[in-house]
Amino acid sequence: MKYVLGKIKLELFLVILYAIIFEVFNTYYDNEAINIPIAIPTIVGTIISLLLAFKSNQAYDRWWEARIVWGAIVNDSRTLMRQVITFYKDPDFSVEANDFKENFAKRQVAWCYSLSQSLREKDPYKPIKKILNENDFQYVKKAQTRAQCNINASFKRFEKSL
Repeated sequence: MKYVLGKIKLELFLVILYAIIFEVFNTYYDNEAINIPIAIPTIVGTIISLLLAFKSNQAYDRWWEARIVWGAIVNDSRTLMRQVITFYKDPDFSVEANDFKENFAKRQVAWCYSLSQSLREKDPYKPIKKILNENDFQYVKKAQTRAQCNINASFKRFEKSL
């Protein structure tokens, strides 16, 4: 409720002010009754309802498209991690290889979190500080675009491991 009122407080104030001004004029000034043909509010109401329906449908379509794209990003991240785990050549199952795979996964998760926070115009560092190690976190913090920086760090380490 607080969120909704925060978004519409100006419009709500203007509507209340308009109603008060209208009532003051109606009460204190001798006005003649205004005769409006019934067709005018009917036509105006129909036009407004069509416009609102079109805008709502358009907003829902944009939201649905963004949801599809975000789902694709998450699924592609999972696929990338499966490929790294599957195709990384390590016949000895060494600790270094497992550390590399784990760090790669953490950077990928951090990239997803960083991107989601950036799109919401929130602080992208807060969720990734818990995920990344200190060196990676400092590297990301120095960059201008956090999401791209996470990808660059992952692929630099990937190239070194090959």
